[in-house]
Amino acid sequence: MKKEISRELGKFVSKVGPQDLPRSVFTQSLFGITDGIAVMLAGCRQFGSSIAQILDALGGRPVATVIGLGYQTSAPLAAWSNGILSHLLDYDDLSLSMGGHPTGPVLSAALAAAEEIDADGKSLITAYAAGIEVMTKIGSALFDRLYTSGWHPTSVLGAFGACAAASNIWKLTPDQTATALAMVASAAGGIKKNFGTMTKALHVGNAAYNGVLCAMLARRGWTAQLSALEGPKGLFDLICGKSSLEDHELIHRLGNPWDIEEPGIFLKKYPCCGSIHPALDALFQISELPRPGKIERIHCKIHPDKSHILSEKTPRSGLEAKFNLRYCLASAIIRTAVSLDHFSDAAVSDPEVLSLMERIEIIPDESVGLWGSEITIECKEGRIVTGVCHKLGGIFDKMTLLRKLEDCATSILGQEKTERLKYALQNLADLPSVRDLMEKTVS
Repeated sequence: MKKEISRELGKFVSKVGPQDLPRSVFTQSLFGITDGIAVMLAGCRQFGSSIAQILDALGGRPVATVIGLGYQTSAPLAAWSNGILSHLLDYDDLSLSMGGHPTGPVLSAALAAAEEIDADGKSLITAYAAGIEVMTKIGSALFDRLYTSGWHPTSVLGAFGACAAASNIWKLTPDQTATALAMVASAAGGIKKNFGTMTKALHVGNAAYNGVLCAMLARRGWTAQLSALEGPKGLFDLICGKSSLEDHELIHRLGNPWDIEEPGIFLKKYPCCGSIHPALDALFQISELPRPGKIERIHCKIHPDKSHILSEKTPRSGLEAKFNLRYCLASAIIRTAVSLDHFSDAAVSDPEVLSLMERIEIIPDESVGLWGSEITIECKEGRIVTGVCHKLGGIFDKMTLLRKLEDCATSILGQEKTERLKYALQNLADLPSVRDLMEKTVS
C-alpha cells in the first residue's frame, strides 16, 4: 500500500529538532537566514511604503513584525509582507535542485510563527531547515514538469515549505502537520506570465501567508484529504500531469542528504535573475573590459534551459531588467559593477546602455553546461577577449555575506543598528528570543 505523502512529510517535520541538524546544515541555515533578512531589508528600502499602506487597510492582531517597517500585524500577514519584500528585487537565494527561491517563503513563515510564540533562535533555525527540506524535496521531484508548464515553482512549492516551517515552530503533531500540508495544496499557485512585475513577488508573499494560515487552521482542528498531493485530481496531477511519485523520489530522501547541504542553496552576488549570473561571472573573468565605444559585437553563450527563462524584449522597468541578459551585460560593462541602483527605472532607460544592448547576441549552447557561460567581445580594432564560467558562483564565505547584509540594511537601519543586527544573526543559535532579533530589523 502506497504511503500518503502528506502523512510522511508530517512525520518528518514534526520530529525534527535542533539535535537532528548536521553541523553543515546548521551553518548553511544561518547563512540562508542572514541572506533572507538582508534582501527583505533591501526590498523594504524600495517598496516598504506600499506594503505599509496595504497593511493599514488590512489591520491584524500585532504579534509579528514586518521587517524594516516596524509594523506589527498578525502572523499570516507578517509572513505575507516579508515574503513579498524578500522577492521584490530578485536578490534572494536559489535552490540548485528545484530552480526556485526557497528562503523567501520559508523564512517569512518561520519568523512570523516564531515571533508569535516568542521562540528561541535554535527553534527558528530548525524550522527554517525543515521548511527548506520539504520545499526543495517536493520541488526536485516536480521541477521539470512544473516550470515548463508555466507555473512559478517558488510560489507553488513555497507554500509547502512555509507550512512546514510554521508547523515545526508551533510543534504541531504529525497528523496536524500532515493535514496542514494537505490543506495548503489547495492554496498553491503562481504563474510565470507575471514574471518581470511586482506580482512575481506577490506569489512569494501568498505562499508564506497560506503556509502559516494552513498551519494555524490545522492546529485548530480543520481537516483536509491527506491524499491531496498525489493521485487523480491531486495537486501533482493537476499541475504536472504526474499523479504519483515513487517513494524514493521524495519520502526516502528527506534529510538524506539535506538539500541545503547537497546540492545546496546558492546565495546571490548580483540582484538579478539567477540564470544571468553565469554570464556575469564569465564577463568579470575578463581582466580588462574594453570601453563600450570600442566594442563592435558581444557574443554570449548560455545553456538553452536558461535562455528560455529570460526576456528578449527591451526592458521597460527595473523589474523587467532583472530578467534581461542583454541589459545586465551592457550595464555591467558600462558601470563595471552590478548593484541594486542599476535596476531602477531611470537606470534602465540610459541611452548608453540601450545602445550597447543592440550589439549583444545571445547564443543558446548546451556545450557551456547548465550553469556555465562564455562571453566573447569583438573590439573595433580587431582585438578579441573572452571570459568563461564553468559553474554557478555565489556567496560562500561569512565576510562576503555580511557585506551584502550591510549593503542591504544600512540605508534602512543606519550603521549602528546594522551592526547590532549582524551580531544577533551571528549569534542566533544562542538567542533566547526571536523577538529580540526582529526588534533589530527595524529602524
